[in-house]
Amino acid sequence: MADKGVAGLSHVGKYFTKDKPIIEIEAKEAEYSFPLKQHIGKQAIPVVKPGDKVKRGQLIAKEAKGLSICIHSSVDGTVIGIAKKVTVDGTMVDSIVVRGNKSSDTKRYIWTKTENYCTKQSPDGKFSKGMCELIDIVRSAGIMGMGGAGYPTYAKYALAAKKSIDYVIANGAECEPYLTADYRLMVEKPKNIVLGLCEIIRRLSDEKNITNVVKINKNYSKEQKAGRFKNDTGELSVKGIIALEKQNLNTSPRANDALEGVIRAGKITDIQVVTLPSIYPRGAEKILVKSVTGRQVDSGMLPSDVGCVVSNIHTVNAIYEAIAYRKPLIDRVITVSGDGVRYPGNYLVPIGVSCKDVLNEAGIIEESVTVIAGGPMMGHVIFSDETVITGSVNGLICIKGTLCNKEIKDSSCIRCGKCIEVCPMGLSPVNLVQCALSGAGKSFIKNGGKECMKCGSCSYVCPAGRELTAIIATFSKK
Repeated sequence: MADKGVAGLSHVGKYFTKDKPIIEIEAKEAEYSFPLKQHIGKQAIPVVKPGDKVKRGQLIAKEAKGLSICIHSSVDGTVIGIAKKVTVDGTMVDSIVVRGNKSSDTKRYIWTKTENYCTKQSPDGKFSKGMCELIDIVRSAGIMGMGGAGYPTYAKYALAAKKSIDYVIANGAECEPYLTADYRLMVEKPKNIVLGLCEIIRRLSDEKNITNVVKINKNYSKEQKAGRFKNDTGELSVKGIIALEKQNLNTSPRANDALEGVIRAGKITDIQVVTLPSIYPRGAEKILVKSVTGRQVDSGMLPSDVGCVVSNIHTVNAIYEAIAYRKPLIDRVITVSGDGVRYPGNYLVPIGVSCKDVLNEAGIIEESVTVIAGGPMMGHVIFSDETVITGSVNGLICIKGTLCNKEIKDSSCIRCGKCIEVCPMGLSPVNLVQCALSGAGKSFIKNGGKECMKCGSCSYVCPAGRELTAIIATFSKK
């Protein structure tokens, strides 16, 4: 149901885990698998071989040329070899397999910083010193987008540094049903998120001011070389926004209170917390940018094209931990929820652990259970409990029985208009489907087919049981 004219769906299932503190799952004597490709781009290159002993945090695969990330072991153990392992989207990927030791200390890790990225990419000193350092740290830590996309974060900020950025948005608008991992992270580690965002906006402010001044005077001033620039009011030229869902007044603790408490205590004027209606898909990047800044990100555009850069709350936390503690990306918080587990909650898990080991900790019910990696709207149903948890997996949702036991069969459109009401992009899914089925490509594009974000809202509300999203998504690829 839409919320007072705001297109989207009210979500459910948060109550299972919203008040459950993060529980750490310790490493055990089991196999941990690290896919060499966990994102769009190229496969990483192994730097270990079978029989090698590895430590928690140790680099085990370096990034390939082009868009790629490096990978670190999340456990102490021994490399067994490289084998095909299934990832959440169902593909089989070459993976480094490590036999983990039960004695692994989750508080201890090593990290050897790899070769300098900016020196190679920007020999002319195009980036400021602070921005170079941020990109190098993020790249060396193997940090990816942790909201689901898995895009290499260093590449995102390297691109942003070449543009004039006005806002850095920390995305805590966890709009998918059931998922509460972002919420719990904001409640329990608000300082990490605020300070991580401070580091990003400070360095992007350096970059923006250098770029603006260099347009007028190519000679760097002493102030430019010093590395911190402010505008005439004494504030940083790039602003930070932490966007999250509005919480019930009776909810305690509240994430926005925790974050605003840190901001007040630090007397930080360059970051604000913005609360949004609890509507799916409010947390989608394009929707989020428009909601908090009013700027439109059209198809074929990136948020940086309109002066914004967006990172998930977990990504910002990982950046802070890499800067402050020299910690690579080796674990993350995921939500395990639904009526198919006995102990739904939010779990800090080592990356590379199998879904089976995580679900055993949560007490999966021994009956027919459908498991979805990610949220139920845009996640993937997994068909093997050996599926590997990577940095972009934010939840395992366990539902008794089959996912969809539709009594309503796919039938003709009844012209009810519900799909139009819930479309967050203001499109007419029924018309787009008609264009797709008739092969009318020009009309499809004219009616905004390329703007569809494949969120699934239209299919969810369709009383005729039509797979609207699938039809639109398939046609848009042609």
